[in-house]
Amino acid sequence: MLKFEPEKIMEDIKHAISIIEGYNCELADWYEITIPDFNPSEYDDEIITYDTEISLWLPESDDSPTVTINELIGLSCELESAKLENNTRYISNKRILQLVEPVGNTQVAILGIEGSWPNCRLFEQTIKIKGTKIKVGIVNGFTPFAFLLAKNGDYGDFWPVFHEEDYFVEIEFDGKQDPDNIKTILESYLFELNSSSGLIFRPHVRPIYDDAFDYEDQQNKAQRLNEKCRFRPLLSGKGLPGVCCLFNRAMSIEDVELRLFSLVKTLEFITPTVLRKRSNEEIRQRLLSPDALDPDAEFIKSLIDLLESHRESRKDSVALKLTIIECCDPNPIAKVSPEILKKTCNLVNMTGKAENKAALEELANCLSATRNHIAHAKSNFVPTGRECPQEQLPALVECVRIATIQAIRWFSTCSEALRIVGN
Repeated sequence: MLKFEPEKIMEDIKHAISIIEGYNCELADWYEITIPDFNPSEYDDEIITYDTEISLWLPESDDSPTVTINELIGLSCELESAKLENNTRYISNKRILQLVEPVGNTQVAILGIEGSWPNCRLFEQTIKIKGTKIKVGIVNGFTPFAFLLAKNGDYGDFWPVFHEEDYFVEIEFDGKQDPDNIKTILESYLFELNSSSGLIFRPHVRPIYDDAFDYEDQQNKAQRLNEKCRFRPLLSGKGLPGVCCLFNRAMSIEDVELRLFSLVKTLEFITPTVLRKRSNEEIRQRLLSPDALDPDAEFIKSLIDLLESHRESRKDSVALKLTIIECCDPNPIAKVSPEILKKTCNLVNMTGKAENKAALEELANCLSATRNHIAHAKSNFVPTGRECPQEQLPALVECVRIATIQAIRWFSTCSEALRIVGN
């Protein structure tokens, strides 16, 4: 006969099962205690306690994780307060799970080591903040993160809700925690892993699964793209391998802030050539004027002033603005611009030179301000009001990507004698 010790455990399990099933999950190969005619006497002798282990079934998963009944009950209570942020962070009243991915040789360094939730964390540390004990470490594979993915339907035939190569930083605590504390712990822990052990993990976002995704249809689309896609001639010549390399590195970076930095670095590679071309044209125009045939003191002064003005153009923000104005067409940028770029957003109905220049100046000003805001960790940094809000940053980065491509193509059309490469 099946016995439950203590007796109340049966009701606890039923309540836990009802919550778990609301997340498209269930117990694997276990007693059907929730059916109305369940009779314990019909089963072999077994005593069910809070330490009894049971297996869970989650959609499209090859493995059935094992937890104790006590852990299952605790998990079911925790899920009632749990939420998922941007498919990257699980938050409940007991823990934070930040999805991360190992970078470089870290994947090899931790190969075969399992941080099996909830009983094992890799590289665990315990700290106290305002008297509250907090545990932090790396876990992989099955975690409560999977339940919210299952509830959201974010899975498919080849897209399980958890996998052994899913890694998380788990921050476990008792009681409510300040979000700033959590952010501090996460960043400090990732830093410590790197500085003390040489292990590199970075925050990762799980792509959202599209249940309407048709692999055969996508194959057909890819085939059509392969057949119809047109390419310009490959860029080659002085400076072009270097600038293409900078651009490719930037596009391989997932973090939007770091990608922004790297794209600006690519634009700055082109800036000296822009300044030289502008300087050459203006000086040449001045020397072709009639006054140059009989230069007096006033003409020479005007020439010196012109040279001084170009020296001012070497300032980072001014040089970046001149580069964007010289090299870019704002119309393709307008199609993806964030709300903060109001003049650029309105460009759809304006095609005059003045509007185009104003839109490019607005992009350059926003880009400089945003870069400075990100770069300056000083507490006394004063924003200008032109900085891009965090939620609009991905759209701004896409604008800069298009602008950088345009600048590279502009650079490729310049005479090699004009291109400046190197320091």
